[in-house]
Amino acid sequence: MEFKNIVVLGDNTFGDVLGKKGTESDITLYNYKEETQALSFVVPTEYPGKIQPVVYAINMANAAIVKVDAISRTLGEIIVALECADIKKGYIVMGENLIREQILPIIKGTVLQNYKFIDNDRIAIIDTLSKEDLPHSEGNVRIPIDHFFNVTSVGTIILGTTRGKIKKFDEFIMYPTDKKVTVKSIQVFDEDKDEAEDGSRAGLSLKGVSVAELERGYVLAKEGTMKVAREVDVKFKVQKFWKYPVNSGGEYIFVCGLQQLRATIKEGALNSGEEGILKIGLLETCLRTRRQNMDFKA
Repeated sequence: MEFKNIVVLGDNTFGDVLGKKGTESDITLYNYKEETQALSFVVPTEYPGKIQPVVYAINMANAAIVKVDAISRTLGEIIVALECADIKKGYIVMGENLIREQILPIIKGTVLQNYKFIDNDRIAIIDTLSKEDLPHSEGNVRIPIDHFFNVTSVGTIILGTTRGKIKKFDEFIMYPTDKKVTVKSIQVFDEDKDEAEDGSRAGLSLKGVSVAELERGYVLAKEGTMKVAREVDVKFKVQKFWKYPVNSGGEYIFVCGLQQLRATIKEGALNSGEEGILKIGLLETCLRTRRQNMDFKA
């Protein structure tokens, strides 16, 4: 089965049109399943009230649907977020009383200028996505954790989108810690499986870790395939929308996958629109995950 993960932005109710509601917290998952493929729609349901959910949702997807109901500040933020994340594959759905000519000047020069326009019709959207080849993950096997909770008589459960194939009884390191964990069981779409294919939304029962030790953004990966560091050299591009210089000594929020940390620029400086290498010094986690058993709905 082929799995496709799409972030839905611009209308937090649009997921109800596209699929069946699943995992629900500050981000909500909607699923649509056919015989040969499954579509997972990620909606940042607490955005625009909070910026973090939209960052999480984009990092969980490899394509985007942007619902445009108004030319607004929120639309501008969405365009910038997709540009920063370099989500090249996407689709634009125009709301009522709007035409595409109104948005074309706004998205010119951004990744959205190559997005396809789709009619505001569920059948047309599903049909288009079903026929599309979406980008697949690259690199080593891993699963970023986006939700976690405890189930009586089962133990610790984590949810995430697999990058590569995950098998029952696989052993992983839970990065950035050095804790070793074992996959006891796997569920995909509430069905017990011996393995989870690349791109699938999976629930894993883990041995060797408690819920109290987990944070959103932790990553399960094979030992030795990831590195943990406090200082990293990164290829950095200052978006043209940002009009201020990025200088050594400045403090920022550093986003890596589903993790957000405070960071300082140790070396380097860039101006608006420039690209280069900066040395980033990471500080303690600044936005710790809310415990999922407080506000999580399965």
